[in-house]
Amino acid sequence: IIGAIAIFEDVTKVHRLEQAKSDFLSTLSHEIRTPLTSIKGYISLLLHPKGNFDQPTKKEFLETIDRQADRLVRMIEDLLDVSRIEMGRIQLKRQLIKFKPLIEKVIVNLKPKVTAHSFRINFPPKFPEVWGDPDRIEQVLTNLIDNAIKYSPDGGVIEILGKEVNGQVEISVKDEGIGIPEKHLPYLFEKFHRVDTALTRKTGGVGIGLFIAKSLIELHGGKIWCESEVGKGSKFTFILPISLRKHENTNHKFL
Repeated sequence: IIGAIAIFEDVTKVHRLEQAKSDFLSTLSHEIRTPLTSIKGYISLLLHPKGNFDQPTKKEFLETIDRQADRLVRMIEDLLDVSRIEMGRIQLKRQLIKFKPLIEKVIVNLKPKVTAHSFRINFPPKFPEVWGDPDRIEQVLTNLIDNAIKYSPDGGVIEILGKEVNGQVEISVKDEGIGIPEKHLPYLFEKFHRVDTALTRKTGGVGIGLFIAKSLIELHGGKIWCESEVGKGSKFTFILPISLRKHENTNHKFL
């Protein structure tokens, strides 16, 4: 033997992703089974020959079935989005986006989940518009504000801030919640990653919302990141370029 070649490969990330994938499949099974069990149970009660329920009770059962069905649809849509992102088939239907009305719409839609929270929208006058897909940006904002609600169980102020920085808009969602341990911050936007705490196990989720948010922001030419401290809350921020190129194809396909 006159020589040798040694190849070293760090498989730590591979193992971590494999573990995250395994945890994701386990969590997904649980998350799907929970609403299905609820739907099946209430339907069985309504169909039972001895079930003599008054109208308000029937209405309550049907509303629960409707909420759980919506929960399943959201999970399926998220999984489909992950598949579209990985295959490069996300389509952006671009138009001018006015952020303040869009944020107000998201807050109204999330109001049923609000307990002791209050909202503060802090934007300067004449805030710039962005040439992007309002439905996809609404999806990002919904994810960030919904997380702020879920992970600040004691309530507090959820603040949505906007400012213009060097030809870009910067949008932040800030809460007064439980915060995120520093060791998790580098992996927050990875697919399947979840911060495992008693609260996250209680609130549910399968760990793909932030991955989707990051992918959608990057498709718009932007960036997203998080600053957080345990016990003091979290602040998620994304930036998007200011662009008024109305001549762009409004149904552009990113490959």
